[in-house]
This record gives sequence, C-alpha cells and structure tokens, in this order.
Amino acid sequence: MRQPKDVDGVLQVVSGDEDRFQYGRNGDHLLVSFQCGLCHFRNMEGRNPVSGNALDNRVLMLIRRATLDSFWSREPATVRGTLRQGGKMEDIASQLGLSPVMGAMGPFPLADTTGMKLAVVMLERSLDPGKNEKLVQYSTVRTLRSAYSNIFHASSLHASGVSVFSGASKKMVTTTCPSNGFWFDRFMVGYYKRVGQLLVQDLAISIEVVLAVQSYLEGQWVLARTDKEKRSVSEMGVLFVICFCLGLRGEEVLLIDIAGCRKNVTETRAHTRPYVLVALWGRFKQTPGECYHLMPVVEKTASGLRAGEWLARLLGVLDRLGVQNGKLFQGLHGEAVKLSKYAEGFYTCLEHVQATRPDLIESDIDVREDYGLSRSSRRGVTTHARNIGIPEGVIQANNRWRKEESARGGRPWLTMQDYYTDVKQSLPLLLKFSAPL
Repeated sequence: MRQPKDVDGVLQVVSGDEDRFQYGRNGDHLLVSFQCGLCHFRNMEGRNPVSGNALDNRVLMLIRRATLDSFWSREPATVRGTLRQGGKMEDIASQLGLSPVMGAMGPFPLADTTGMKLAVVMLERSLDPGKNEKLVQYSTVRTLRSAYSNIFHASSLHASGVSVFSGASKKMVTTTCPSNGFWFDRFMVGYYKRVGQLLVQDLAISIEVVLAVQSYLEGQWVLARTDKEKRSVSEMGVLFVICFCLGLRGEEVLLIDIAGCRKNVTETRAHTRPYVLVALWGRFKQTPGECYHLMPVVEKTASGLRAGEWLARLLGVLDRLGVQNGKLFQGLHGEAVKLSKYAEGFYTCLEHVQATRPDLIESDIDVREDYGLSRSSRRGVTTHARNIGIPEGVIQANNRWRKEESARGGRPWLTMQDYYTDVKQSLPLLLKFSAPL
C-alpha cells in the first residue's frame, strides 16, 4: 500500500514510473470531468449493472481504465499545480467573504455526453491480437473514433440545430459529437501515453541496391523469350526505377496511365535534357473527380538509372499484346490489380541482390520482413536526395501532386494538354530532382 507524502503542502501518492496509469491522484478531477463507474454505466445503459454478471463487470473494469487514462493525460506536476492554485484561489475568496469562485463540479446529465461507451469499445478493441506486436497498435484503435464521428454526423443526432460559421475561405460547424469533446480528447492523450505506438517502417532501399536490381533485371530481360516474360521483367524495372526516381509510394505506381504516358513523347525526347512524362490518373485527395497528375523524370539519371528505357520497354510489350489504354499495371483482361501481385517479384529481386552483393543488403536482414513495396523506394530516394544536396524545395516540388494546391478551393480543372503546358513551365525545377540521382 502506497503511503501519501507531503509534496508542496499537498498530500500526494508518490510512486515510480512503473505505477503510472494504475491509480488516480489528488486533484485529477480538477483537470478532467470525473464520474464514478456506476454513474457512467447508468448513463450508458440506463440501468444498474447486474451483480455477478461477467459482462457488466468487464464494462465496469474498462470504464475505470478509461477514467485513469483520461486522468493521466496530464502530468503529476500539472495536477499538483492546479490543485495548489485552486486551493489558494478559494482561500482568498473565503477571506474576502465571497462564495466559492468555482461552481459545483456536478451532477452531470443522465446521458453519455463524454463518449465513455466509445472509449470502452476502443479499449476492448485494443486487446485484439496485432500483426507486429502482441496487441493491435494505437493507430488501429483510433480509427474507431473516426468511424464514430462520421456516423454520428450522418445521423439524426446531428441533423438538427447545426450552426455553421463561414469565413472568407473556410467554414466551421458546431457539433455535439462526444468523440470531439474535451473529456474524450483527454482520454485519447492518456491512452496514447500509456500504450505508445510501435512504428514499423519499411527499410529504405539505397540507390546502390536499385542499380544492382536494374543490372539483374537487364540480364532477365535478355533471357526473356516471350512477351509475357518481358512484361513481367519490365514491370519490375518500372516499379523499382521509376518508383525510386520519382519518390512514389508503391500504390501510386499502380495509377500510371498508358495513354497519358504515350502522349507528347516526341516533344519530351527533343528537350535539351530528354525526359519521359509519367502520367498518373485517378482520384486524389483535395481534388474533385478523376484527373491527371504529370511527373517528368529524366530518361537517364547521373548514376545510370534508366527510367525512360524501362517505361518504353513496358509500353512496347503492352502495345504488342494489344493493350492500348488503361493502367500500366493491369491484369490479363484489363482489370485493376493490387500491389500485392508484385510482391513476389519485388522480394525475389532484393533476395538476389542480398545473395550476390551482401555488402549492399546484409545477410542478417529479413528481406520479406524489413522491406516493403509501399514505402521502401520512397524512403530510400528521399534520403539519397538529401545526402547529395538536392534542396528541400525541389523535393517538395516533386511531391507537390500529393499535397493540396496552394490555391484556395483546390487545383484548377485542366485538360491533360493544358496541364502539360503548365508542367512544362516548371521543367527546370522538376527535373532537378531526378537528374542528379
């Protein structure tokens, strides 16, 4: 049993970090609203918990856990300071013959206005098995909060009495959604402090590894006899080389459009610095409808990455196979494909490099566990770009299509040719990213 100690005139239970989140502190109720577990249960279910009922007992346990998490959103020094200053405030008021400065701390409405029921559900979800750890991660659990908010604002609970504040460029909407409330914010902060988050990042692919993969694929291209085999090899070439040269995520490569890449080929090769135009077609955040995003990349980088050649090879194979439109990466019948389709080829290339060049990929690295199609190339080229001194502004310009345009209201709606005209004006800047790679 912990013994209370006098800390700055306030009795506190003092313990080490190993006991954090396991108890409440004197003064916690002054920083976040507090109700007992029984009250929360009544507010949530409109009844008393049934004595001896296993499910009701579990809910009460989760309520206590959520309450402690909300308390521990604030550090001990903050709690002590608030308690101390609050006491002084009321002492001075009493000396002046005034009634208490602060009003009553309760009672609260007979309803779940804090979002405790959602907090209980989230805590139960947090006990599910995870992929990389024993339990699911914070980032997985918090998606329930987003889902709750979306559904709440689509329901009749939010439909009436909505106030909209409109300014010159933005609108704000008032809401009574419990998951957006003060207590719930405190709970989320405390929960995150308690569980933390394991960040499992894809290992970055170095430019030396990409060059080694390109050399391996070149040999595979020579050995390939059928267009089916050549298609598979050239897909890997595009996935490794263009994904690296443009800093694309794996899923973004799947948006490359055949017709968009074939346009303006004559003009791009006649440029003082020959380049190819990688056209991504699809729906993007902050952009209404479907549209193109055009990204120029030099045909051959300073280190010898041949983005133009690999793209031309794949387009040529597709042309011979009669594939004229649609996505560059598609199924045998033109259907959309998932990134996982290319995982085996991706890892096979890296495992070959590991086996033949252990100086590039160490033997103790688990290629299939540590590298990933989604982020490895992008992380690698971003690191390399900074290492060789490419200015941050150029890196951001290369990535601009992923960000909301600076113009309020979004990117203007342009035809592909008009957009290409717009891109040409920025070519000197945009090619500064891939040229020195």
